[in-house]
Amino acid sequence: MSENTAKSMSETPPLSPILARIVRSLNRHPEIKYLVTETTLEVPAAIGGFSVQCQITPKGAEVRYGWWRHNFKDEEETTRCFMYGLSERCRLRVLAVGDSDRRWTLEYLVDGKWVEDSSSGSKLYPFWLKRSERYLQNRWIS
Repeated sequence: MSENTAKSMSETPPLSPILARIVRSLNRHPEIKYLVTETTLEVPAAIGGFSVQCQITPKGAEVRYGWWRHNFKDEEETTRCFMYGLSERCRLRVLAVGDSDRRWTLEYLVDGKWVEDSSSGSKLYPFWLKRSERYLQNRWIS
């Protein structure tokens, strides 16, 4: 993987149109560091936040916020989702059971209230173990 601070665009691997579009958006925010290959782009998790990744798939692209994931075919929707994961208007609610994270729920901010969107993760887990929740949030973009 090449890192955006170490390589210029001419030195990065050839990118798919979707990844190239996301890189152009990220370049408007030089404080955001990312790693890129021909098929994957990732902003590593910051303290208190979560990683944001785009993986090119045979049918389009998959955007991941930590372990939450969603598939896209459209470049614009993929880019919007990727960049939204870097904003303070998006967070993940993580359910842990025992010492293991089991469910990741995307929440977004509307009129000052957090609204649940969708979840990824296991529905089966040891019900007898202690459950806890925590929130992860990026604050790269206002």
